[in-house]
Amino acid sequence: MMTYLMDNVSLKGLVYKDGRLQRLNEEDRLKMTKETQDMLLMPAGNEIRFYMEKDTVEITLSSSQAMAVVYLGDFQESIHRVEGTYKIQINMPKYLDDLQDYDSSFHPRLVRIMLFGGIFNIEGISGSVRKPKHGEQPDKTLLFYGTSITHGKYALDPSLTYPKLTGRFLKQDVINLGLAGTALIEPEMAETIARLDYDSLVLCLSVNMFNLGYDEDEFFRRSKYLLDQVRIQKPHVDIYCISIIKSYYDHGIIKDNAWPVTSVEAYRRTLKTLAHQYDNVHYIDGTDLLSTSGLSSDLLHPGNMGMIEIAQNLSKIIGEKDENQN
Repeated sequence: MMTYLMDNVSLKGLVYKDGRLQRLNEEDRLKMTKETQDMLLMPAGNEIRFYMEKDTVEITLSSSQAMAVVYLGDFQESIHRVEGTYKIQINMPKYLDDLQDYDSSFHPRLVRIMLFGGIFNIEGISGSVRKPKHGEQPDKTLLFYGTSITHGKYALDPSLTYPKLTGRFLKQDVINLGLAGTALIEPEMAETIARLDYDSLVLCLSVNMFNLGYDEDEFFRRSKYLLDQVRIQKPHVDIYCISIIKSYYDHGIIKDNAWPVTSVEAYRRTLKTLAHQYDNVHYIDGTDLLSTSGLSSDLLHPGNMGMIEIAQNLSKIIGEKDENQN
């Protein structure tokens, strides 16, 4: 069953390890800190995919307190709370086959299961499916690395995270490497990101380092090492560096669970100065992407409307850069 499954199912932003789905291969995952290792077991909206050759498919997943959101191409089909072993039956409506002038880069018969929350195991699949072919999904991929904001905390479901929405607006694919609480730009993570497969890279850096008391010199060193590694491996890839997004810090509020030793303005200046040292590295001021009213009540994480706002603004910036280069 598992051989058939992995021969006929595609994973985007996930790898398969002994029945478990995780975001990096085991060798790379184990190079990270224990906290990052654990976070890499969380799927963060990355996807199981397959093309339906018949009109009904059943897939069995297992997890604990997790969510699976099923899309048929870009059409939302169903949302599932997954606790324990859970079967999802997917039926293909005939009228989607008859749809004309379909304006998406995902084929309607391409099932996309976005996973969010706890650790997922994939138990089996029944029905006639295959991996997607060229033309059934986007040709280009955006990879996102960042904190819980990128991971998708407070979004109602994984399709409402700003990485997913940005990809949708740009008609590009997405890999989400957001790491809630653990985006500390470790050298091992920098080296891993540089080796992954993508066409553009979006970095949201890094309120985690700021909260944990890293000064701007260490932030500069780690960010520079990341950019240097990507430049060595992928000299022509566009990199978008987003500074700390608007939050309670911009309103003079300091919370008990944060220990900053500098200012958010210093972090933003540091990232801007660094980005301007490279070709094809584009600095984006995080305060330009989100209004205060787009935040959730913790004044740190965007709510649903904030995720949409970030994605609209970010996709406009990336889209304009792409147009100018073509």
